[in-house]
Amino acid sequence: MMELETVRLQRSGDRWWFQTEADLEEFLWLRGEAIFGWRWLARQLAIDGQFCDLLAVDRDGALVVVELKNEEEKYIVQQLTRYFHALIEVRPFADVVDYSLPIRLLAIAPSFHRHSLTDRLYSILKINFFQYQILEEKTNFQYEICDLDSVSHWKGSLAISESSSQFEIPEPPRKLLTYLKKTNLIQRERILDIRRKILSFDSRMKEINLSNCIQYGKNKSLVCAELKMNNDNVCLFLWLPHISQHKLCRMWISQDLEWQNINSFHYCSSGFKSSEFYTHRSPKDMLDFYLSLTCDDDYIYQHYAKAINNPEHANSLDTWLEIALDEWLARVNKR
Repeated sequence: MMELETVRLQRSGDRWWFQTEADLEEFLWLRGEAIFGWRWLARQLAIDGQFCDLLAVDRDGALVVVELKNEEEKYIVQQLTRYFHALIEVRPFADVVDYSLPIRLLAIAPSFHRHSLTDRLYSILKINFFQYQILEEKTNFQYEICDLDSVSHWKGSLAISESSSQFEIPEPPRKLLTYLKKTNLIQRERILDIRRKILSFDSRMKEINLSNCIQYGKNKSLVCAELKMNNDNVCLFLWLPHISQHKLCRMWISQDLEWQNINSFHYCSSGFKSSEFYTHRSPKDMLDFYLSLTCDDDYIYQHYAKAINNPEHANSLDTWLEIALDEWLARVNKR
């Protein structure tokens, strides 16, 4: 019997899912042909300034477009619609795809937001939703993928990697509790939620309690985020690729009062001294500005695909946190 490749899972309570969207993509890239009977053509294909997660051709020769989500998402239908528009114009892989057949659009996710279900209901395009779940049976793990529109489902065994973890989040350090005294209830819960997302992202992520701040990373040379007080305000920094300088920089986030959306940001090498400030420019506006100047700059598309492909979420703090976490993981895996 062929040995199963290992997958990285994470656990919260009694629920398991893939550690990251990249882990879900890797699993399907390796196992998807055997599961669905398609032939993969490409992953993360750049087309018209967007990145399609997975492209395949089915047994009849129809193009299959697969969008992956590792958590509930509101805008899947809009995203697949944009992919469809770009693909029918460019028609990649025309030597193996029969474009006289309808393009198959589908999303794979652990759950689907009610807005996505409503959008799909009234869309003129046919879009399939496949829901996945990870089942723990004693010491064994199974994946199950169900087509929400039919009785079709696929199930198989999983071998989890040693880096899979339950991610028990430690109690906040005293310094963070002191910081939180300066916040209101909504801000306090949001900051703790951000802390949970960071610490549960990977078992190598640590909370580093320094004299004047709290950093999150593998060590002081591989940092992803930082919390620091500025007068009576808790400030968040994320390590992100600098769009024009093409290097990783410490970015001071200026967010709304509820810590949901980013208003603007500036890059600081240390403390609060900024080397560059985007005055009154939201992240989305900044990306649009740079894309208008360097529309074929692969660096921007490569590092900021999550913001570019999801314009509705381009100013979301969660989107930029995910980008920072992905960048951190890439650096850690290179060491």
